[in-house]
Amino acid sequence: MSAPSSVPCEAIWLKLPNYRVLPLRPQLDRCGDLEEVINRGVPACPDLHRADFYDLELDDGWAYIHVRDDLRVVYLVAYLGRGNGSWLGRSPYPLARKEQK
Repeated sequence: MSAPSSVPCEAIWLKLPNYRVLPLRPQLDRCGDLEEVINRGVPACPDLHRADFYDLELDDGWAYIHVRDDLRVVYLVAYLGRGNGSWLGRSPYPLARKEQK
């Protein structure tokens, strides 16, 4: 994390050693170093509307994740790279908009 977050939140330290990171869509597959970051620990902003969902600010962008402690899995729901201007796959809140054709 090179710069402070641009979105204020009550961040927590999210450290999940030996958790796997699985992308929910093939477009998200290129975010491979997220597993290492999650295992080491990272500041995370909890989603106030959904339990076990978090926003993470990474060196190269932002990730929206869902943690399943029972499975020891972190699902990568969405990823926004710095400078590309759009979420890979779809909105970070996929139920909030209709699929584009």
